Formats: sequence, C-alpha cells, structure tokens
Amino acid sequence: TGNAGEPTGTFMGAAPNAGIIFVAWAGLQGTFRLTDSALVADACDYIFNQATAMGMPCVINISNSDDQGPHDGSSLGQEFLDNLLNTPGRAITLSAGNSNDRNSHASGQVAQGATQNVAISYLANATRSDVIEIWYDGHDRFDATVTAPTAPATVVGPVAAGAAANAALPGGQQIQVNSILNDPRNGDNFISIIITANAANPIPTGNWTIAITGNTVINGRFQAWVDRNNRAQSDFQAPHLTANEMTLGDLSTTIRAITVGNHQKPAPGNISGSSGCGPTRDSRIKPEIAAVGSNVTSCRSRNMNAVNPGNFYVDMSGTSMSAPLVAGAVALLFQCRGAAQTWADIKQVLEDTADFTDPALPGGVLAIPHNAFGFGRLRMANACARPATDVDVWLREFVGDLGAEPAAWVSWASPDIEILDQNHNPI
Repeated sequence: TGNAGEPTGTFMGAAPNAGIIFVAWAGLQGTFRLTDSALVADACDYIFNQATAMGMPCVINISNSDDQGPHDGSSLGQEFLDNLLNTPGRAITLSAGNSNDRNSHASGQVAQGATQNVAISYLANATRSDVIEIWYDGHDRFDATVTAPTAPATVVGPVAAGAAANAALPGGQQIQVNSILNDPRNGDNFISIIITANAANPIPTGNWTIAITGNTVINGRFQAWVDRNNRAQSDFQAPHLTANEMTLGDLSTTIRAITVGNHQKPAPGNISGSSGCGPTRDSRIKPEIAAVGSNVTSCRSRNMNAVNPGNFYVDMSGTSMSAPLVAGAVALLFQCRGAAQTWADIKQVLEDTADFTDPALPGGVLAIPHNAFGFGRLRMANACARPATDVDVWLREFVGDLGAEPAAWVSWASPDIEILDQNHNPI
C-alpha cells in the first residue's frame, strides 16, 4: 500500500489486509548455525503466540538460510518449527536459498579401500571464517585428510572416523577437522572442517583438497556443502561439483514448512539458475512450489532515524522474494478456507493448484515432482474453491538401489493411508 511520497496503492502485497508482525534480528556471523538458532525459534514462537492471543491464523515467512547441517530436516531447530505447526491455523514458508549456481555443493561415491579427492578453491579476499561439512551414511567409516595450499602445504590428517585434529597455518589461520560418528540428529556421520580467518589473515587462495578414504563402506555415498560465508570466493571443483540437486539451504529442508523456489516473470516462468534445488538428503521433495522472485519490487529495509533513510522500495531477486509471496497466498487461503486448515491442508492445496505446464518441453509439461519447481508455479485463481483432497505422501524410488545396504522396512498400519503410483493406481 502507499507510503509518504508514494500514492496509495502504488504497490500492493499478496495479502494487503493481513496484519503483520515483524521481528528483526541481528543475524548470525561466521560459523554459527542458523537452523538451530534460538533467535529463530524464539521469534517464531513469539509470533504464533501473538496470533493465538488475537484468535487469528498465522503464516510466518523466513527468508534466510545457511548450508551447515544434515539437510534432512532432523536438526533440533527444525523439529521445534515442526512442533509449532501441530496447531491448526499455522504455516511457515521458507526460501529455498540461492546456492544452486554458486558451486557450494559436492557429492560422490567412495569405494571400499579407495580415496576420493574433493577439491574446493578459494579466491582472494575470502576473509570470513568458513565451514565445510561432509555427510555420509552412519554404517560407513571414512578417513579424512585436508591439505591446505600453503607453502609448504599444510596437511591435517588422516583423521579417522570419530577422531579430531587441528593445525595452525603460516598466516595465523586455523584448521579444525572433526569426524563425528552417529550424529544424534539422524544417526549419520559427518566430517566438519572449520577454517578460521579474518580480514588480516584471509583463507589461503588456491585448491584445498579433502581426501576421503573408505575404511568400512556399505553405502559409500557422501554429500558436501560449504557455507555461504565466502560466497563467490569458494567453489567446489569437478568432478565432485554438483548442481541442480540438493542445493537447498539446511533450514529449507524443514519437513512441515513450505519451501519456495524462484522463477522468472516472463511466461512460462523459467526457474532462476540460482534457485535452490531438492531433493533433501533424505530424499523428500523440496521445494514444494515456486513463485515469482526475480526483479520483485518490495519494501526496503532502512534506518528511519537516519538523516536520509533512502527509498521506501527496492527491486530485488531471489528466493527471499518468492517465499513472502507464497506466505501472502497462504494468508489468503486461511481467509477463504478457514483457520482450521493445517499445514498439510495448505501445502496440499498449493500443490494441487500449481501450474506445471511448459510449452518448450516435450509433452508441454514439467516432470513433476521437479527438483527446482517442486509441484509447479504458484497459482491462486482456483485455490479457494478447490475441494479438499487427501494429503499426498510421496515416496521416491531409486532404481539403482540394489538393497545391499541395511534397509528399514516401512509398513502402513492405518487404513486411511493408501500407497499409489503417480497415476493414482494402487501399488
């Protein structure tokens, strides 16, 4: 709506009559994890409690994330958010992140007794401390050796599974390597590499090598992420560099939240190259939906006490812009469908009404579910009138999985759950 200097109605939000609670926070720096931040948990708890006191449904948008964590929704902060959504009339939208084209994800397969050398390059001016995490199956045991491009090279390791080591670099920087077994969040293992740096002593430039050796290998697969502290200065290298899958931020993998990708404005609405892609590391479908997030005009964050606080509005791009649009759509769904709607009801309506057409593709449609679009583009024209449907539970089948590793068998005891294929035929 209008502000001083702008005619009323110059810009209109998705839910212009909604009440807004805005919680500002100082943000996290360096190697702190956003997903488990008490600041995020407290903010969401406060907002939902305020909405409950007013007797109103509520949707919270969080347009922020980082790449530390297992990327499977198992972190304590994510479980806290999921528990908040047990109450009907609540929803959370999350940005998918903008790391898909930022060379921040690597993956690979380690064979028994073999070594994979994962390379990550740091450019000049990487002045912030950084974190690299390598997650792998809890049944495996990997050794890790980190080689820093100093003169002479600094070698840390081999660090056995369950052990730790550290080293000081010639410039005063520090390397800490911790190999964690059976992490309590999910039972999996991960290797944490923390590089401590500052403006006076930036991260040494060149290719860093992380040698991963399989001592006990049943699964062998690994997924690695570098945090975004030095985005544009840190790049995983081929052949392990991986894009277009598992490039979501860690918070974006929260189970009950609605994760949103960013598509462009011109029809049919191609996905932005930076928009984070699923699936999650535990193979769930994320994001669920995509919305316009490129060149979006929105309110500008500014200091109202400044002599010249600047413009009221700014054009920005990214999933931080598309996620609030979906939050507004969710507010409208609560208005037209009622406050008794659950997170699952809202998510199902958004998925059922999404647009997955694409004239440029064979058959004219996206392959749904899609790593970047989820179930398609946000479409609200028929969302209020659409009859309620059963909540879909999607299971992803891996054709190459021969079942050699330990498996967990899932049986459905509830008569309310029926497993169907994509054509809705019973399995």
